Amino acid sequence: MNELNKYIYSDLETNSTRLKAGQHPDTFKYNSENAEDLQFLKSVAVEEIELVRYSKGDSFGFDEQFREIVVENVLVSNKIVIAFIADFMLKPLSKLRSYKGILSKELKEKSQYIEQEIIIKGQSIIGNLLNVDNENVNIIVDNYFGSASTCCFIQSENPAIFQKEFLNELLENCMIHTQTSTINYFSLCKFLKEKEQIIRIGGDGYDNVSIQIFSVN
Repeated sequence: MNELNKYIYSDLETNSTRLKAGQHPDTFKYNSENAEDLQFLKSVAVEEIELVRYSKGDSFGFDEQFREIVVENVLVSNKIVIAFIADFMLKPLSKLRSYKGILSKELKEKSQYIEQEIIIKGQSIIGNLLNVDNENVNIIVDNYFGSASTCCFIQSENPAIFQKEFLNELLENCMIHTQTSTINYFSLCKFLKEKEQIIRIGGDGYDNVSIQIFSVN
């Protein structure tokens, strides 16, 4: 069977290499010479649940097992769960793209969602917040969650996080745009309150895949 490992990282300055393994370096970017950043870093903790492929030639239900792990940790009974999904890069302005958005028809039909497009340096990026439930969670996990750079789940007890103002904050302040666009989870953690968590995918995407659960103490 595939091996399941669990890790807790509370010293992220020391464990940042492990945390960013297999991910774009901008997904957890902070200024190591900035005292405020270093102080905030001490308050962030990460739990990692890692699934290691048993054999390169036989998955032993690897994808199905990983999906079950994600859903089990995302859908918790005492919290509201939203998904943040953004485009993978800035793109030229297009009326057709603005009209169609970036979500599939199936996901739109099964979701309550908010969509927003913002302009950055003459180009735009489209982002969405979706209420996550049993109807749409598998679609999100299978088709969007594999890109840690532009998709994550946020768990909260506060229903007010599902609003356009929060989506704008994420798009404007929690993403880094180079040749591609990435969520900066260090910046996103600054929006977390007590008992809120962020869940993203980690690992190398094949031989070992994990979920990383961020919280702020």
